[in-house]
Amino acid sequence: MDSLFRPPDGGWQRLAPRAAPSRALGAALAGLIWIVPAVVAAWLFVAEWLPWVPWAVAGVGLVWLAWTTWRGWRWARAFGYVEREADLIITSGLWSRRLVAIPYSRMQSVQVRSGPLQRLWGLSQVSLVTASIETSATIPGLEAAVATSLRDRLIEAGEAQALPL
Repeated sequence: MDSLFRPPDGGWQRLAPRAAPSRALGAALAGLIWIVPAVVAAWLFVAEWLPWVPWAVAGVGLVWLAWTTWRGWRWARAFGYVEREADLIITSGLWSRRLVAIPYSRMQSVQVRSGPLQRLWGLSQVSLVTASIETSATIPGLEAAVATSLRDRLIEAGEAQALPL
């Protein structure tokens, strides 16, 4: 089954090494945003009648926090892309695997973005836009220099293979 998600030629380019800890930290912070208020609310409103509820909420929250942090590491390892002569292949996903092949001639635009947390880690993401919603894709977690280089290569390949109007 894994052969469905393997490129026929060449090896996968992986995300930057900093992408995994960045994603794991982002997942941990997102988890804390709901865990802390949930535990405080349980202490304030329920602890008087059911003293075990705040502890249960904290326990579930910590398990969730550990799970999402671990998934952040795994997510980064499951992501890859390959530049081929006529297209770009992107694979992603832990449980639901996805493989997308985007022909250079079908690309409409290439975008490079970097949010505040990504810039803190020195990362960027490259987004490819096509006419079809299903084949538009994003490659997150790239070092800024790699993202810039990939953007330039994709634009050049798209212009070289563009269909004449």
